[in-house]
Amino acid sequence: MPDEELLPKPQTDLPVGRQEIPAQTGLAMKKLNLKWVVILLLLLGVGLIAIIGGKYYLDQKKLNSITDFESCAQAGYPVMESYPGRCITPDGRSFTQILSKEEQKKLLPPDETADWKTYKGETTYTSDGSSMFTIKYPPSWVLEKNRLHSSGKIPKEGEYIEGDIIFALGSGGRGTPPPQEQKEFPAGKFDYYWKDGMVFANLTKNNISYIFYVYGGFGEDEAKYKKIFDQMLSTFRFTQ
Repeated sequence: MPDEELLPKPQTDLPVGRQEIPAQTGLAMKKLNLKWVVILLLLLGVGLIAIIGGKYYLDQKKLNSITDFESCAQAGYPVMESYPGRCITPDGRSFTQILSKEEQKKLLPPDETADWKTYKGETTYTSDGSSMFTIKYPPSWVLEKNRLHSSGKIPKEGEYIEGDIIFALGSGGRGTPPPQEQKEFPAGKFDYYWKDGMVFANLTKNNISYIFYVYGGFGEDEAKYKKIFDQMLSTFRFTQ
């Protein structure tokens, strides 16, 4: 069959590596790969949002459980180096350590009047006990009726003791100089006057004046006695 030899033979023995992939098939594969990439990115995004959301929820739950200093410190939030301690949460809240009564006493300055003596009496304005009060004074001073002597000695009539500062306690009535200022003490606000070696402090209650004054040769110890006078006024208390 000579004519059959002239016909082209089908190319069925081409190398596998040279086989051509139709263009439509390649495009479909690219779209499929892109689809999986998008799905993977979406899954990663959802997972990340879930992680962030879960952490935020747990953090808020943790913050909401903080109600005092102890729970704040136990949660691991920073505690300031102070006394009493302060713990601060990330949302800006601050909790101060609650101290016991004994711990609170440690914060108070020493009471310099702790060992002082106590005077109890009434003003010279009354004699029926309606203006009774107490006030403390240094233990080395001596009491003469309603007057204190810083020298520790009671002078004889007409005698003057050098350096003796006299504190008059609870005089009543009128006649004090106009106050230069007012000073706040536990018992109330005293009208205060300090000038020319004299000190007046007056507190009025129920139309009764509780007047305390100091006189004597202060010299260079003026600041010392002014401090003592203020300490005495800080111990003044009504007893009626």
